[in-house]
Amino acid sequence: MMRTQDPIVILQSGPVQWWEVLGAFGPLAALLSAGVAGFFAWKSLRQAAKVQDDNTKAAAAAQSENALAALRSQWWTRVQWALDSALSDHPARQKAGNDMIRAFLREDRVPNSDIEALDAAWEDPLQRAADRLGIDTSLAPADNEDKDNSREEPGND
Repeated sequence: MMRTQDPIVILQSGPVQWWEVLGAFGPLAALLSAGVAGFFAWKSLRQAAKVQDDNTKAAAAAQSENALAALRSQWWTRVQWALDSALSDHPARQKAGNDMIRAFLREDRVPNSDIEALDAAWEDPLQRAADRLGIDTSLAPADNEDKDNSREEPGND
């Protein structure tokens, strides 16, 4: 077998053309543009997470406000029943309405504005009716309420 020799290739070197230099920076440019795109994607994801967190907090606050409004609405429904009962012609229903109103006035979670509105709605008509009938409408607790309040709670020795 005879072996042939490869031809010798001589490259002529001359001045480097601009596109050859630019082509040599191609991989670096691709890496740099990928880094810039990754940075902006990361910033965008952080912003989206922050917006989602803010929306979640706002939704929780709105849900809490809606729940509070529903509780206040239910409270006022019960107060209206108690006021109607307190002004009823039936003595048993009057007593139940008065007892409920006294209980509503002692609640801690009710805003002062609602308590003041209840006082205005309850005291004036009842006082006029009591004056007309000669009935005492003081808020002094009944004898059985004194006994309930004087009970000691377990563990307070």
